[in-house]
Amino acid sequence: MAKWFWAGALSIVVVASLVAPTRWRTPLAALAAACALALAWRPRTKAAVQQERYPKQYVARRGTVAPIDGDLEKAVWRLAPWSEPFSEIRGPDAPKGTQPRPEEATRVKMLWDDEYLYIAAVMDVDAGNELVALFKERNSPIFHTDSDFEVFLDPAGCCHGYKELEINALNTVWNLLLDRPYSDGGGEYSGRIAQKGEPRWWDVEKQKTAVKVTKGQIGFAPSKAQWCVEVALRSGKRSECETAKVDIWIKSSPSREV
Repeated sequence: MAKWFWAGALSIVVVASLVAPTRWRTPLAALAAACALALAWRPRTKAAVQQERYPKQYVARRGTVAPIDGDLEKAVWRLAPWSEPFSEIRGPDAPKGTQPRPEEATRVKMLWDDEYLYIAAVMDVDAGNELVALFKERNSPIFHTDSDFEVFLDPAGCCHGYKELEINALNTVWNLLLDRPYSDGGGEYSGRIAQKGEPRWWDVEKQKTAVKVTKGQIGFAPSKAQWCVEVALRSGKRSECETAKVDIWIKSSPSREV
């Protein structure tokens, strides 16, 4: 009904502007423009709002990456498209000015085969925003201080028993398993908090990682920097590679996650 109302109003205003005195033509033109805008306006549907909030998806193609050396120019990676640039983790609710600038873009690619899920990432750091990498010991809490790349693997999509990988620009790795979300009383299992053989010890075998700093340098804020990550996550079950739910975060500086 509203559509027909504004269409009729627009027709009347247009005809009136053709026959009206000259002094009325400017306000009638403005009124016509307002009617046209009202006619073109479409309310946001519930589905559109939900689509905005739904996590972006990436379909990984089959392919085997070897060797894992941080070189993303290998021919096999040409099979995989780049993801869209990462956005601020809070999505449309993020405050103005918190979205990463084009100078701080992050993109990923993924491939998989019967043994591994392969992930490649390129991360840009703008001048003035230092590429930080301090931790050198495996299973250190690198997110406390370092720029880091994080992968969350949840094949069941239930947020229980999910695995997390964090890696910095020195190729220092921290692996952990979370039995359930912290908000549900969950706790960490990792080599950071327990020794091998203890109940809360957990680590990953046959994982392959490599890092390259391809522009600038670590710890030098005046110039732009870029670093690349290449990861092969071992899967004992083919079905886990085929259906894995993967969330990827990048902490570009000690103060912002995207």
